[in-house]
Amino acid sequence: MIKYNELNRAGRLAVFFMVLCLLGLPALLFPSHSNFDLEGRTVEHFKGTFIHAEFFKGGGVKLLTKSPETRGYQAFYIEGLSILTNSDSLVSGRSIELTHLEKNVLTCQINGVMLCTARCSSAANCIELERSDTDMFVKIALIILFVFAIFFAVLSWLQHLRGKQSDVVKS
Repeated sequence: MIKYNELNRAGRLAVFFMVLCLLGLPALLFPSHSNFDLEGRTVEHFKGTFIHAEFFKGGGVKLLTKSPETRGYQAFYIEGLSILTNSDSLVSGRSIELTHLEKNVLTCQINGVMLCTARCSSAANCIELERSDTDMFVKIALIILFVFAIFFAVLSWLQHLRGKQSDVVKS
């Protein structure tokens, strides 16, 4: 039996990453069942005036609009449910038309120019898409941890072999 205290640094890192893999297994075995607050929601349409776009570091975009009925401002978000295909046409003061689930934009167009492409078409479809994206992230994270564990295990083994060969030469 291998004792943890006798492992070299690479061996300890291999054990560490294997433990992280084991801790992440429940997330892989029991996939996401979240409804992302979209259960029972319907796709709605909005027509108004585009005011401003704010781009986030993580890739999301906040669209600030003005409603002609209420004369109030509304914010909508372009994140995982749609893809912004043409950011050059985001010009303030122009007419914007969009479809959305809650505050999540599915499609949008300004003055008839399509700027956003939907990745899903209904609440149920969007929930499945979000679950799939979440589960894919978990799988990729576990694969990366496993690759690190294998890398450090092989490195530890090679260091162990190199240490044994130097012991034979010294004798």
